[in-house]
Amino acid sequence: MIVGRDPAGPTTLETGRRTLVSQDSGWYAAGEPGGGNYKDYNAVFTHLIPEMKKNGFTAAEIDGLFIANPANAFAVKVRGKQGGRI
Repeated sequence: MIVGRDPAGPTTLETGRRTLVSQDSGWYAAGEPGGGNYKDYNAVFTHLIPEMKKNGFTAAEIDGLFIANPANAFAVKVRGKQGGRI
């Protein structure tokens, strides 16, 4: 896994406010006994985040990607009036 960022470039906090991270296990292999080897859903926590830390991502950047961004994306927002409708 290759994870990196340019230390001289903008931070994730500046550029990644609308970035969401997801993963899919996709472990089923047709034709293999039992569907193949099961792959769990922990790769983000066991591989990606440790690689991000090793490559200079700050705790605030990681929290932004995995806590703040999803909270903002799934928050219910009330819009103002538009053309007399609410």
